[in-house]
Amino acid sequence: EPAPAHVLERARALAAVASEFDTDLPTAAVQFAMRHPGIVSVMLGASTPEQARVNATRAHARVDEGLWDALAQRRLLNGALDIR
Repeated sequence: EPAPAHVLERARALAAVASEFDTDLPTAAVQFAMRHPGIVSVMLGASTPEQARVNATRAHARVDEGLWDALAQRRLLNGALDIR
């Protein structure tokens, strides 16, 4: 079933902000999960060796800290998940 319009709209907004900071949405998502002080590990699934390589790259990517502020300012972090 296709994703609801509001979900697609939010994903596009998140991706647009990530792009402003020279990253993509999947990389930002991985980095966001790893920022939380209560998270001790993040498991990324992969069905091919190439996916595993891409995931490793995303996990070690440097993301501009300004991304999190920009997402918060645009109210895209849902408040409770705001871990700047």
